[in-house]
Amino acid sequence: YARKIKKCFLNAVELDSLNTIARHDLIQFYVLVPRIAGGSDSKALEHAEILKRQNTWEGFKAFGTIYSLQKDFTKAEEEYLAALAHYPRDIQFYNYLASVYEKVQQYDKIIELYTKAEQKLPEFREEILQKKANAFAALQKTQYGSDMDDNWNEDED
Repeated sequence: YARKIKKCFLNAVELDSLNTIARHDLIQFYVLVPRIAGGSDSKALEHAEILKRQNTWEGFKAFGTIYSLQKDFTKAEEEYLAALAHYPRDIQFYNYLASVYEKVQQYDKIIELYTKAEQKLPEFREEILQKKANAFAALQKTQYGSDMDDNWNEDED
């Protein structure tokens, strides 16, 4: 089925070269599918470059997605930081970058990131505070272990 899926994605991009959803799907296909079934990191990067020329925002998203899927979290971080420099009031890039930090368990960076976001994006304050609280809880769990809740319950007895 991989060849048929690839053909459909390629047809969608050919029919409408500005269809960002189809191009993102094609990029993910190229990154996630093994080479023997039609995957290609170089083709994924080519299509990300096309997206970036068409729409800078979509290009940042595409490159960040590629690097995240490849588990090259340093490059993904760089891409999303560049996106935030370009789009400092876009909550999605804060969320994308936070997901990279979460994958490498850098919860302190998530808290720092959302603290900056809170100042720049007061309209998202509730969402940001929730994400900071989640990151703080994950940080506590990594620092004190998964039995932290059990220890607190013992103190209540």
